[in-house]
Amino acid sequence: MFEPSDSQECIDLTKEAYRVSETYDVPVMIRMTTRVCHSKSLVEEKDRQEVAPVLYQKQRDKMDAVPAISKRRRYVIEEQEEKLKGYAESCPFNEIEMNDTKIGIIAAGAAYLYAKEALGDKASYLKLGFTYPLSMEIIKAFSDNFDELYVIEELDPPLWKNRYAIGKTRS
Repeated sequence: MFEPSDSQECIDLTKEAYRVSETYDVPVMIRMTTRVCHSKSLVEEKDRQEVAPVLYQKQRDKMDAVPAISKRRRYVIEEQEEKLKGYAESCPFNEIEMNDTKIGIIAAGAAYLYAKEALGDKASYLKLGFTYPLSMEIIKAFSDNFDELYVIEELDPPLWKNRYAIGKTRS
């Protein structure tokens, strides 16, 4: 799952989502929030990339979610998720911005921009553009540098729910 924070990232992450979907043979979601959908920002125009059309092929053993098929596909899906965890560790859209080591902020999407606007250079940021599966190694490495660590999220709190896995247990 990708989470853009502005208009440019909507374009860039959508292109990356198509690439990841084709590379790992998985459906990819782009989590849009109201703030991002209703915002405006400048975007850099890039050359259009032509892609050959993919003809539809009925693939019941892959696409049908009935229990008999889902049971068999579970192992394939778990393998794909492990490969995606490797991608998450090197994803160029998960960015660290180091400033002060007193406060660390982990955020994704528009929440990153809220934190950046409120705290500026008084905090360091881990901006997650790819949020599922989470890049636990990057999160742990970032988290170990700070006296105070905050997770700022919009709507659902998947990062906060994973704080125990990150090693931070204070609420």
